[in-house]
Amino acid sequence: MRQLGGTLTDLLGQPLLDRDPAGPRITHYDESASARIELSTLTLWNWAAKTANLVRDEFGISSGGRVAVLLPAHWQSAAILLGAWWAGVEVVLEADPDAELAFVTAGRLDEVQEIGEVAAVSLHPLGLGLTGLPVGITDYASAVRVH
Repeated sequence: MRQLGGTLTDLLGQPLLDRDPAGPRITHYDESASARIELSTLTLWNWAAKTANLVRDEFGISSGGRVAVLLPAHWQSAAILLGAWWAGVEVVLEADPDAELAFVTAGRLDEVQEIGEVAAVSLHPLGLGLTGLPVGITDYASAVRVH
């Protein structure tokens, strides 16, 4: 029996990248926006890598830290979850006051007031950012691109 080791992204990502980097990995349908977005393996892992770097470099959260993800099913949510796990942080799916960072939609900002760092996610089909956020709230789409 082969012993498995490494992170989830090592176990999941590298085999997919080796086998079919350009192949579709996630197809997201947003009926309210009449949008269909398809991400290749390479694009999904690029977003995940950028998210992992954002978590570590911009927010300073190291392996073992705790991150709250309060997002619906969406391609950006998948990239954020994969990136958080890649960074080695624990993901909780609730507004946990012990979390160091929360990823939320703008409509749920009031739920994460007790969490130190907050990144608002637009859920725009093409990953566009948000405007008009309160001071101290990071726009995920704008911040993640530089990583």
